[in-house]
Amino acid sequence: MLQKRSSGYHFRRVVPPPLRPVLGSRELLASLGTPSLALARARAARLYTASDRLLAAARLMTDTKGRAGGGNVIPFPGMPTASDPDNERPGLIPAEFDTLELRRAWVDGNAAMYALARDAMTQNDLAHQRELQAAKEAWQAAVAIMRIENAGRLADANEKFRQAERLATDAQAVIERMRGEAAVTEGRLDEARRSSAAADPASLIAALAGLVGQMHANAAPPANFVPVAAPAAATSAGTEDSPLFSSVVAEYIAGSGHLDLKTRDQAQMTARLLIEFLGDRPIRDYDGKDAKRFLDLLRRLPSTHGKSRTPVHALEAIAAADAKDEKAVADARRRGVPENQLLSVRVARLTEKTVKRHSTSMSSVWKFALPIEYVDKVIFSGFVFAGAKSGSRARDDWSAEDVRALLGRPWRSPGISEHTFRMLVAIAAYSGMRLEEICRLRPSVDFERHDGKWFILVQRHKDDSWKPKTDAGERAIPVHPELTKLGLMHHVERMKKAGKKHLFHDLEASGRYSNLSASFSKAFSNFKIQAGVRDEVSFHSWRHNVVTILNNEDATIRPEWINALMGHKQTSGSEGPRTYLKRIGAQNLAKTVSRIRYEDFDLPSLLRGEPERAGKIKGAVDEGADLDDAEK
Repeated sequence: MLQKRSSGYHFRRVVPPPLRPVLGSRELLASLGTPSLALARARAARLYTASDRLLAAARLMTDTKGRAGGGNVIPFPGMPTASDPDNERPGLIPAEFDTLELRRAWVDGNAAMYALARDAMTQNDLAHQRELQAAKEAWQAAVAIMRIENAGRLADANEKFRQAERLATDAQAVIERMRGEAAVTEGRLDEARRSSAAADPASLIAALAGLVGQMHANAAPPANFVPVAAPAAATSAGTEDSPLFSSVVAEYIAGSGHLDLKTRDQAQMTARLLIEFLGDRPIRDYDGKDAKRFLDLLRRLPSTHGKSRTPVHALEAIAAADAKDEKAVADARRRGVPENQLLSVRVARLTEKTVKRHSTSMSSVWKFALPIEYVDKVIFSGFVFAGAKSGSRARDDWSAEDVRALLGRPWRSPGISEHTFRMLVAIAAYSGMRLEEICRLRPSVDFERHDGKWFILVQRHKDDSWKPKTDAGERAIPVHPELTKLGLMHHVERMKKAGKKHLFHDLEASGRYSNLSASFSKAFSNFKIQAGVRDEVSFHSWRHNVVTILNNEDATIRPEWINALMGHKQTSGSEGPRTYLKRIGAQNLAKTVSRIRYEDFDLPSLLRGEPERAGKIKGAVDEGADLDDAEK
C-alpha cells in the first residue's frame, strides 16, 4: 500500500483484474507528500477508505462471472433469455401444465416476471452507476484534499525557513546554509506539484463516458430511465489555462508568504468543504451558481462539523443533521411545544458570520487566480450576508456600573498577576488597542520618543513573524498622560533592564497560533462573569468606548486622526508606524489621544483599586500613585 520514492511516500493499491474494465486502470496511485512514515500511514488510511468504497462500487457494475456491464439478476426457471426468447424447451415448464392453455398461461406469467426483473435490473444498475460515480468523486476529493494539505505543510516549512533566515542575518555562514535549505524546500515543492499532477485520478474515470450505452444491450430501459451523464467534463484533469481548483489552492497557499498561519488554515478548510460539496474541477468551470450553491450548503452545515476526531463528509453531516431535526421537531410537536419555539430543538448550523468568512477565503483564492488568467472573474462577490456583523454590533460600551463591578474586586487567576490585569485594561481603555497587540508589546523595541512624547509602535515582528490584524493596524499611538501617571513607562524601563522580551512576561503563548492573549482572554471572561458584568461587554469593548468618545469630540479632531489611532483602513497598503507618524504628525495624534476621557467614573482610581473621588469623575488628569507602586 505504501511506496517510498525519492519525493516521499506514495499510496498504491492494485485494482483487481475483473474491475479494471470498469475503472479503466490497473492501480490507484497518489502522492502522500511526506517523507515521514507515521504521517504517510495516517494519510494512506484516509485514501484506503476512499478506495474501498470505489472498488466496492465497481464490483456492483460486474455480473456474477466478473464481466463488466452485466447485472446481478439470476434467471429463474422458465424465464425467457436473449438466446431463447420463447423458452419452450422441455423440462422447463412443469409437467402439471399439460394443456395448451396452462402452458400459455405459464409463459405469459413468466414474461410478466421477466419484465419486472428486467426493470429491477436496470434500476439496480442505475443506482450502481450513481454509487460508482459518487465513489469516484469521493476518491478524487480525497486526493485533492491531500494535495491542499501538502501545500499547507510546505508553506509552513517555507515560513519556518524565513524565520530562521531573519534570525541568522549576522552570521553569513548560517545564511548560506539556510539558502541551501531554501533551494531544497523549493525543489520539494516542485516535486510535490509534479507528483500531485501525476496522481490525478481523472484518468481512472475516462472509461465511464460510454458505460451507460454498454449496459444491458438486450434489455430495453423503462420509460422513466434517465442515464447518468458521464462526468468526464466535470472531473477532467484541468489544463494549463484552467488547472484544477485543488492545484490553484495549493499554489495560493505555497506562494502566500504574506499570509499568517490562521489565514492559510482557513483557506485549506474552506477548500476542503468546496471540494466535498462541488467536486474538484478546473477552476474556470465554477460559476456564480456554484458559488451560491456552496454558500447555501454551508448554511445547512452543522456548527460542530470538523470538530470531531472522526472525519465526516460535509454532505453526510448535513443529511444527518436534517434527519435529527426532523425527528426532534416531530417529538417536540407531540409534546405540545409551540411552533415559535421549535427552533430551539433544531441542530445549530453555521452562522452568517462564519459563512461570510468562508466566502471571503474563497474570494481571495479567485482574486489570486484572476491576474494569472486562471479565471475570468471572481465568482464570490456581490453576495449579501444578513446579520454577519451581529456579533460585533451586539457588543456594548463599558458602562460605569460594569467598570466598577470589574475593578472593584481582587483579580484571581493562576499565573497572571493583578498588575498585568489592571495594566492591560488601562492600556486598552486609553489607546483602543486590541488585546493581542497589547500582549505582544516589547519593552526594548515598541516604545519610542518623538517630539518629546512617548509612542507605542504597533508593528510587524521580525523575530517571531507576528503582525497586526490588518496592514492599517501598523501604527504609532501616543502614550496617554493617564498611562504615564499609572506607571506604564516605569514598567517598560523595569522590563527592559530585566531583559524581558515582552512587557507582560507572565503571559505565555498557547494554541496552534501561539497567541499570547489566549490564556488571559479566557481568565478575563471568567472573571467578568463572576463580577456580574453584562454579557454584552467584553475586553474588546474598550475599543468601542474609545471610538465613541472620539467621535463625539468637536471638529478639531479629524476622522483621519481617529482612523490612524485605531488602525482602521484609510489608505492602500501598509505604510509602517513611523510613516504614519510622519504623515499625520505627532502633535495631532497626541491631541487626539488626550481627548480620551471617562467622565462618568474615576477610572484611574478604580484601576489602582482605590475609592473614586468625586472631584475626579469628570476625567481630570490624576496625580496619584502608579500601578507599579500599587503592586509593591
